[in-house]
Formats: sequence, C-alpha cells, structure tokens
Amino acid sequence: MNSEHQGVALQAVEFWSTVCDEELELQEEANEAFEVGEQPERVSFDFAKTAAPEILPVLLWMLTQQVSTKSLIVVCMLLLTTFFPYFST
Repeated sequence: MNSEHQGVALQAVEFWSTVCDEELELQEEANEAFEVGEQPERVSFDFAKTAAPEILPVLLWMLTQQVSTKSLIVVCMLLLTTFFPYFST
C-alpha cells in the first residue's frame, strides 16, 4: 500500500478489504455453528486482525494523499475496525 503507483496501492486496499470480508463471514459461520453446538467447517486465522495495527496507519496516511480513492480506503478501515470491539458501534 506504500507503493508510489496508485493502482498497486488500490489493489492492496482491495485485497485487505476482501480478507476482512472473508474473515467476517468465517466469524459469522463460527458463531452459528457454536449456537447449535457444532464446530465450524472453516476456521479464521485472523490475518486482518493481526495485520490491522500495521495497515490502519498506512490507510490513514493514504487518506491524506489520494483524493479520488477516499471511499475505498474508508471502507477498508471500517472493515478492519470491526475486529476490535472498542471501535465497533
């Protein structure tokens, strides 16, 4: 995401947004499985939660640099913050 090329940086943001989406889905599947006393079929390895402390500062920096992609960056930030109860609404 620190790339000088905007296209590369945007692909990185999209990548992490996709990782967040997948991990949120896995979390939901796990919650549903536990509710009925079963083990989930797939397990999350918490890649997004682990990487968030490194990614969020870069996303904040990107917000100050790239005007045309702010909505994509903000969506990625919101997805990342869902893994931390302090930030969740």
